[in-house]
Amino acid sequence: MGVRKLNIIFDQPDKIYHPGQTVSGQVKLAIDSVTRIKGIKLKLKGKAECKFIKASIPGTYTYEVYLKNKQILIQTEKDQHHNLPEGEHIYPFAVSLPPKVPSSFSGSYGGIIYYGKAVVETIYSAFNKKQKTEFTVVNPLNLNFYSFLRTPSRQEESKKFMSPYRSTNGSLSLVVNLPKNGYTPSEPIPITLEVNNSSDVAVNSIYIYLIQNIQWKLGRKFTLKNETKKLQKIRLNGVAKRQSHTLSENFQVPSIAFPSLKWCSIIEIYHNLHVKANTSGMHSNLDMHIPITIGHIPLSESKITTDTHYRPSIKSEENDSGIFMSLEKISRNPLLPILSHSKFRSHSVDPNHVPLFLNKNQTDSPQSSRYSNTSL
Repeated sequence: MGVRKLNIIFDQPDKIYHPGQTVSGQVKLAIDSVTRIKGIKLKLKGKAECKFIKASIPGTYTYEVYLKNKQILIQTEKDQHHNLPEGEHIYPFAVSLPPKVPSSFSGSYGGIIYYGKAVVETIYSAFNKKQKTEFTVVNPLNLNFYSFLRTPSRQEESKKFMSPYRSTNGSLSLVVNLPKNGYTPSEPIPITLEVNNSSDVAVNSIYIYLIQNIQWKLGRKFTLKNETKKLQKIRLNGVAKRQSHTLSENFQVPSIAFPSLKWCSIIEIYHNLHVKANTSGMHSNLDMHIPITIGHIPLSESKITTDTHYRPSIKSEENDSGIFMSLEKISRNPLLPILSHSKFRSHSVDPNHVPLFLNKNQTDSPQSSRYSNTSL
């Protein structure tokens, strides 16, 4: 009896929104019989959370709030109630997303989550009805905002091999050339490798990995928890001793989600190409790491604007409303982040903060943030 069903229905069927858009919908309530209620409330919230639990040490927890909106759909005076008749009741809602918020994201130590939570308060609190529904925010990264991403990249690394019979056994050098530094999912990365093996040690094979690094900042002192994922790899032929070769390969960026987290200061995601030359015998391998940026809107032939403060190891970009590729196409492609339904602890505070990795005159910041050190 009483409240039979409570749902939050978003106007966007896929529940995907972009910064600056209006999140709108309806709270639908189905009642079996006349029900005495004290109020109906809806909370819309967006937050980032990092948490780490280990049995031998106290838990550490950090969070940051981007959206905090509370709407009173029905309210009564103190010690009063409202008789809600049998049937279906619909209450519309709408709230505008801030223009600078990070994309939804879920990982091993927390994530960025946006949701609506409706509560029907009856005269008996034990019979209150609650419903929580998540929605997705996508903040696309436009590579055209950063002119340095068009610049070709050339990096070189070398090492000497030691021998028990003589001071040196020759050297191995590796040069990696990229035509640019910014790419998008499914785009091939043309890689040219110049391998000069002037040693008596053979290079058995060369591997190229696309590495995703996630840094979680936990606690008051921002203890970093690092997470590394190998997203893609290819194997190339080796180079015999005392030989040199130039190898060319198109390395495909996988068609997966690459969330943009510029406006999050407690989670950072960046990518690099790891090139590893596997040598024979007991010799150590030669490794190189080349930072790249993976975005959503590819580089065009003409320049748009520049941002000299951005670097590949820093997160994302300024939101663009549709140059080169409409947001509608981005929001409905298969590269959107898949949110896990993990249960985060709830906190709410409103101090100002400036996102990390931005210069001091860039004060566009999330609406609120707080760092706390508590036992979980």
